[in-house]
This record gives sequence, C-alpha cells and structure tokens, in this order.
Amino acid sequence: MPRVDVDVKPIRYLNGNYTLEIQRCNVATETSIVMTLEVVDGPPFEDGDPSEGHTFDEFVQLVPRPDASDKASDFVERRKSEWFAFAGVEAEAGSFDTDDFIGKKVQAYCNVNEYNGRKKTQVARLIGPA
Repeated sequence: MPRVDVDVKPIRYLNGNYTLEIQRCNVATETSIVMTLEVVDGPPFEDGDPSEGHTFDEFVQLVPRPDASDKASDFVERRKSEWFAFAGVEAEAGSFDTDDFIGKKVQAYCNVNEYNGRKKTQVARLIGPA
C-alpha cells in the first residue's frame, strides 16, 4: 500500500472575544450569506497555541423564516443590522454587494455550538467594529 504524507491540523474551537476579519462573503441561500472569518487578534487556544490565522465560516440569516416567532424575527433583524453596521456596509435600495464585506473587521464573542450533531465555532455575539 502506498503511503501518503498529509498535514492534518487538529480541530480547534474559539472561546472568548476576538477581532475577526472577513475574508470571503458569498450568497448561501436566497435568504442568507456565509462569511469566512479569520482571527486577527484574541486569546490563544486552550493548548496555548495562538489563535491568529484560524478561520471558520459564519452563516448570517438576512430574512426571517415566514413561520418564525416575533422573538426569532427580531433576533434575525437585529443580527443582520449589527453585521452591516459594525462592518460599515450599507445596503442601498435593499441590496448590497457581498464583496463590500471583504476585508472588514469586527469585534465578536465566539464560542462553541453544536449544529446537526457537530461542534463548530460560532459568533455568539457581535460587540462592535474593530
């Protein structure tokens, strides 16, 4: 059997306040976008390794689901508004260019969430612009 050399990085999760830079922003669905975020500054991983350079994807819902409760709808609207305000992106006449988010930095509290049975880093709360 042939041997293959590969660099397998450990799975790591963020937990704390971080400065994040938006590396990519793409349309995920008709009602959401996905951003690839990179840690610019923040606490190290639990094993002491620096977290700078770590990347993860964050989905941002742009429109509440039709069957969403008022509380859930308010959350989606607030979160969307925070992303636009803190990244300094304006939606003109109800539309925007996803590229306008690229290179923008935000301050965020990140933690671990379980989604569909898998752990993942998430932006739990946006704090402000960086």
